[in-house]
Amino acid sequence: MSIRLYAYIQSFVQFIVACVNKQRYILLGLLAAVLLAVLILLLLSQTGAHHILAEGTPPWGPGDLKG
Repeated sequence: MSIRLYAYIQSFVQFIVACVNKQRYILLGLLAAVLLAVLILLLLSQTGAHHILAEGTPPWGPGDLKG
C-alpha cells in the first residue's frame, strides 16, 4: 500500500473519530466509517486479496514465494 493512500486512510479515520467525539455528528461519523469499510473492501477486491478473504488460501502456489 502506498504511503499516500495510507495517509488518506489515516486522516479519514481521524475525521471519523472527531465526528464521533462530538455528539451531534455521530451519524456522520458512522456513515464515514461505513464508507471507509466499503472502500477498503473495494481496494482488496482490486488487488487480488479477495481470493484470500473468500477462500482462505492465497492465489499463488507454495513455490511462487521462494527466491
